[in-house]
Amino acid sequence: MDTNIYLEHVYIMISKSVLLSLLFISILSYALPADQETKTFPRSDCIVEVTMNSSSLSRNEWYSLTLNIGRFSRSKEFLHIFPTIADISATFKETQNTQSIYIQYVSRCTERIETTRNLMKYFKKNIPSLPSYIILKHKILPGPKTIDVCGRYWSDCHN
Repeated sequence: MDTNIYLEHVYIMISKSVLLSLLFISILSYALPADQETKTFPRSDCIVEVTMNSSSLSRNEWYSLTLNIGRFSRSKEFLHIFPTIADISATFKETQNTQSIYIQYVSRCTERIETTRNLMKYFKKNIPSLPSYIILKHKILPGPKTIDVCGRYWSDCHN
């Protein structure tokens, strides 16, 4: 009889453990962003280009500006406000009066334009020397001339 009571106790403990595990998994899956839960996007659907009027900036001033953007994009405040940004990349085209920064998102890619608007307002508030800019809505292909971050967040990355 003692063996039966022991087995019944073990069965109850295992049942409780399984139920707690299922509850924990349910809570975790609910906490994930909706688009990350159900599907991933190709990187080209998650990248935004912002062009800036750099006609008044020297190469060194553009470099300093991009360092400031990089510094702000790694701050705790920024990471709390913009948790869906994977990376920000900047280019310098010596022959043009506009320069570009590229932002790549890890989730909520369908909201990337609106999030970029908020991002640029944040940068303008914190970096007064930020030149005028335009947020472009066309598709950007990832690559060495734009931004080329890969990982589990995007459907076209095979890691």
